[in-house]
Amino acid sequence: MEWSILMVKISFSLQDTLVRSMIPFLIAAILFAIGGAFYQKYQNRGGRLGGEISGPKVYWLFFCLYAYYAVPVLVLAYAADGNVSLTWLFRGMLGLMLFRMVFQGLWMFVFKKWTPYYGMTFNVLFVAFVWYQVGGILQEERWNRWLYLAILISIHALIDTWYAGVFFRLVGQRTQGDEAVWYADAKDEKYRSINKLTFYLNIILTLLWFYFLFLYNP
Repeated sequence: MEWSILMVKISFSLQDTLVRSMIPFLIAAILFAIGGAFYQKYQNRGGRLGGEISGPKVYWLFFCLYAYYAVPVLVLAYAADGNVSLTWLFRGMLGLMLFRMVFQGLWMFVFKKWTPYYGMTFNVLFVAFVWYQVGGILQEERWNRWLYLAILISIHALIDTWYAGVFFRLVGQRTQGDEAVWYADAKDEKYRSINKLTFYLNIILTLLWFYFLFLYNP
Protein backbone atom coordinates (compact mmCIF):
# COMPACT_ATOMS: atom_id res chain seq x y z
CA MET A 1 0.00 0.00 0.00
CA GLU A 2 2.77 2.43 0.93
CA TRP A 3 4.61 1.71 -2.33
CA SER A 4 1.47 2.36 -4.38
CA ILE A 5 0.88 5.65 -2.57
CA LEU A 6 4.52 6.62 -3.19
CA MET A 7 4.22 5.82 -6.91
CA VAL A 8 1.06 7.91 -7.18
CA LYS A 9 2.82 10.84 -5.48
CA ILE A 10 5.80 10.51 -7.83
CA SER A 11 3.43 10.39 -10.82
CA PHE A 12 1.65 13.57 -9.76
CA SER A 13 5.00 15.25 -9.04
CA LEU A 14 6.23 14.45 -12.55
CA GLN A 15 2.98 15.71 -14.07
CA ASP A 16 3.23 18.96 -12.07
CA THR A 17 6.82 19.42 -13.29
CA LEU A 18 5.74 18.81 -16.86
CA VAL A 19 2.85 21.26 -16.59
CA ARG A 20 5.15 23.94 -15.17
CA SER A 21 7.65 23.40 -17.99
CA MET A 22 4.85 23.83 -20.54
CA ILE A 23 3.60 27.13 -19.12
CA PRO A 24 6.24 29.23 -21.01
CA PHE A 25 5.14 27.60 -24.29
CA LEU A 26 1.53 28.55 -23.57
CA ILE A 27 2.41 32.12 -22.59
CA ALA A 28 4.50 32.53 -25.75
CA ALA A 29 1.64 31.20 -27.89
CA ILE A 30 -0.77 33.72 -26.34
CA LEU A 31 1.68 36.59 -26.89
CA PHE A 32 2.18 35.62 -30.54
CA ALA A 33 -1.60 35.41 -31.03
CA ILE A 34 -1.99 38.93 -29.61
CA GLY A 35 0.86 40.13 -31.81
CA GLY A 36 -0.84 38.64 -34.85
CA ALA A 37 -4.09 40.47 -34.09
CA PHE A 38 -2.28 43.80 -33.79
CA TYR A 39 -0.25 43.13 -36.95
CA GLN A 40 -3.36 42.37 -39.01
CA LYS A 41 -4.95 45.62 -37.86
CA TYR A 42 -1.76 47.53 -38.73
CA GLN A 43 -1.26 45.86 -42.11
CA ASN A 44 -4.87 46.30 -43.24
CA ARG A 45 -5.02 50.05 -42.73
CA GLY A 46 -4.23 50.41 -46.40
CA GLY A 47 -1.18 51.25 -48.45
CA ARG A 48 1.20 49.06 -46.46
CA LEU A 49 4.07 47.34 -48.22
CA GLY A 50 3.05 43.71 -48.72
CA GLY A 51 -0.66 44.36 -49.09
CA GLU A 52 -3.58 43.48 -46.83
CA ILE A 53 -3.59 40.15 -45.02
CA SER A 54 -6.47 37.78 -44.30
CA GLY A 55 -7.27 36.27 -40.90
CA PRO A 56 -6.11 32.73 -41.80
CA LYS A 57 -2.87 34.08 -43.26
CA VAL A 58 -1.97 36.27 -40.30
CA TYR A 59 -2.68 33.30 -38.01
CA TRP A 60 -0.38 31.16 -40.16
CA LEU A 61 2.33 33.83 -40.24
CA PHE A 62 2.50 34.19 -36.46
CA PHE A 63 2.04 30.44 -35.99
CA CYS A 64 5.19 29.94 -38.06
CA LEU A 65 7.06 32.66 -36.16
CA TYR A 66 6.13 30.89 -32.93
CA ALA A 67 7.27 27.52 -34.29
CA TYR A 68 10.48 28.77 -35.93
CA TYR A 69 11.75 31.05 -33.16
CA ALA A 70 9.91 30.80 -29.84
CA VAL A 71 9.77 27.01 -29.60
CA PRO A 72 13.50 26.37 -30.23
CA VAL A 73 14.41 29.05 -27.67
CA LEU A 74 12.04 27.55 -25.08
CA VAL A 75 13.22 24.00 -25.72
CA LEU A 76 16.82 25.09 -25.24
CA ALA A 77 15.91 27.03 -22.09
CA TYR A 78 13.58 24.57 -20.39
CA ALA A 79 13.85 21.12 -21.96
CA ALA A 80 17.25 20.31 -23.48
CA ASP A 81 18.63 19.67 -19.97
CA GLY A 82 22.17 18.83 -21.06
CA ASN A 83 21.11 16.58 -23.94
CA VAL A 84 23.85 17.34 -26.49
CA SER A 85 21.97 15.94 -29.50
CA LEU A 86 18.78 17.83 -28.67
CA THR A 87 20.71 21.03 -27.99
CA TRP A 88 22.55 20.80 -31.33
CA LEU A 89 19.29 20.08 -33.18
CA PHE A 90 17.39 23.08 -31.83
CA ARG A 91 20.38 25.41 -31.92
CA GLY A 92 20.83 24.50 -35.57
CA MET A 93 17.15 25.08 -36.30
CA LEU A 94 17.16 28.43 -34.54
CA GLY A 95 20.39 29.51 -36.23
CA LEU A 96 19.10 28.65 -39.69
CA MET A 97 15.86 30.51 -39.11
CA LEU A 98 17.64 33.56 -37.72
CA PHE A 99 19.78 33.62 -40.86
CA ARG A 100 16.64 33.42 -42.97
CA MET A 101 15.01 36.25 -41.00
CA VAL A 102 17.95 38.57 -41.69
CA PHE A 103 18.20 37.54 -45.35
CA GLN A 104 14.46 37.81 -45.97
CA GLY A 105 14.23 41.13 -44.16
CA LEU A 106 16.97 42.64 -46.29
CA TRP A 107 15.55 41.34 -49.56
CA MET A 108 12.01 42.42 -48.67
CA PHE A 109 12.45 45.81 -47.04
CA VAL A 110 15.84 47.07 -48.21
CA PHE A 111 16.51 45.65 -51.67
CA LYS A 112 12.81 44.89 -52.38
CA LYS A 113 13.82 41.92 -54.53
CA TRP A 114 12.20 39.12 -52.57
CA THR A 115 10.83 36.15 -54.49
CA PRO A 116 9.09 33.09 -52.97
CA TYR A 117 11.73 30.87 -54.57
CA TYR A 118 14.27 32.12 -52.01
CA GLY A 119 12.05 31.03 -49.16
CA MET A 120 11.15 27.73 -50.84
CA THR A 121 14.81 26.83 -51.36
CA PHE A 122 15.69 27.70 -47.80
CA ASN A 123 12.76 25.68 -46.43
CA VAL A 124 13.84 22.56 -48.31
CA LEU A 125 17.35 22.87 -46.87
CA PHE A 126 15.91 23.46 -43.40
CA VAL A 127 13.69 20.36 -43.60
CA ALA A 128 16.63 18.27 -44.82
CA PHE A 129 18.70 19.44 -41.82
CA VAL A 130 15.93 18.63 -39.32
CA TRP A 131 15.15 15.19 -40.71
CA TYR A 132 18.84 14.27 -40.95
CA GLN A 133 19.48 15.31 -37.36
CA VAL A 134 16.34 13.63 -36.01
CA GLY A 135 17.24 10.46 -37.89
CA GLY A 136 20.69 10.49 -36.30
CA ILE A 137 19.28 11.02 -32.80
CA LEU A 138 16.85 8.12 -33.25
CA GLN A 139 19.78 5.79 -33.78
CA GLU A 140 20.49 6.09 -30.06
CA GLU A 141 17.32 7.50 -28.48
CA ARG A 142 13.57 6.93 -28.63
CA TRP A 143 10.99 9.35 -29.91
CA ASN A 144 10.16 12.04 -27.37
CA ARG A 145 8.09 15.19 -27.17
CA TRP A 146 10.87 17.44 -28.45
CA LEU A 147 11.68 15.32 -31.50
CA TYR A 148 8.01 15.33 -32.42
CA LEU A 149 8.02 19.13 -32.10
CA ALA A 150 11.07 19.34 -34.36
CA ILE A 151 9.19 17.31 -36.98
CA LEU A 152 6.12 19.54 -36.55
CA ILE A 153 8.29 22.60 -37.18
CA SER A 154 9.64 20.97 -40.35
CA ILE A 155 6.04 20.30 -41.44
CA HIS A 156 5.39 24.03 -41.07
CA ALA A 157 8.31 24.66 -43.41
CA LEU A 158 6.98 22.14 -45.95
CA ILE A 159 3.48 23.64 -45.91
CA ASP A 160 5.00 27.12 -46.11
CA THR A 161 6.90 25.99 -49.21
CA TRP A 162 3.72 24.80 -50.86
CA TYR A 163 1.91 28.04 -49.94
CA ALA A 164 4.77 30.05 -51.45
CA GLY A 165 4.53 28.12 -54.70
CA VAL A 166 0.77 28.68 -54.94
CA PHE A 167 1.16 32.36 -54.09
CA PHE A 168 3.87 32.82 -56.71
CA ARG A 169 1.58 31.36 -59.37
CA LEU A 170 -1.09 33.86 -58.36
CA VAL A 171 1.01 37.04 -58.19
CA GLY A 172 4.15 36.31 -60.23
CA GLN A 173 6.84 38.99 -59.87
CA ARG A 174 4.58 41.31 -57.85
CA THR A 175 6.43 40.26 -54.68
CA GLN A 176 9.13 42.78 -55.63
CA GLY A 177 9.35 46.55 -55.81
CA ASP A 178 7.74 49.45 -53.95
CA GLU A 179 4.22 48.00 -54.33
CA ALA A 180 5.10 44.40 -53.49
CA VAL A 181 2.34 41.97 -52.49
CA TRP A 182 3.30 39.30 -49.96
CA TYR A 183 -0.02 38.39 -48.37
CA ALA A 184 -3.38 36.90 -49.38
CA ASP A 185 -6.14 39.49 -49.07
CA ALA A 186 -9.47 38.28 -47.66
CA LYS A 187 -11.41 40.50 -50.07
CA ASP A 188 -9.70 39.30 -53.27
CA GLU A 189 -11.56 36.39 -54.86
CA LYS A 190 -8.41 34.82 -56.34
CA TYR A 191 -7.16 34.11 -52.81
CA ARG A 192 -10.42 32.50 -51.69
CA SER A 193 -9.28 28.89 -52.08
CA ILE A 194 -5.87 29.33 -50.48
CA ASN A 195 -7.39 31.26 -47.56
CA LYS A 196 -9.97 28.51 -47.02
CA LEU A 197 -7.34 25.76 -47.09
CA THR A 198 -5.10 27.76 -44.77
CA PHE A 199 -7.97 28.07 -42.30
CA TYR A 200 -8.46 24.29 -42.10
CA LEU A 201 -4.74 23.51 -41.93
CA ASN A 202 -4.38 26.05 -39.12
CA ILE A 203 -6.95 24.11 -37.11
CA ILE A 204 -5.31 20.74 -37.76
CA LEU A 205 -1.82 21.96 -36.87
CA THR A 206 -3.06 23.79 -33.77
CA LEU A 207 -4.60 20.56 -32.49
CA LEU A 208 -1.38 18.65 -33.21
CA TRP A 209 0.70 21.25 -31.36
CA PHE A 210 -1.69 21.21 -28.42
CA TYR A 211 -1.49 17.42 -28.22
CA PHE A 212 2.31 17.18 -28.32
CA LEU A 213 2.82 20.12 -25.96
CA PHE A 214 0.20 19.38 -23.34
CA LEU A 215 -1.28 15.89 -23.72
CA TYR A 216 1.45 13.63 -25.09
CA ASN A 217 2.78 11.29 -22.43
CA PRO A 218 5.67 9.10 -23.70
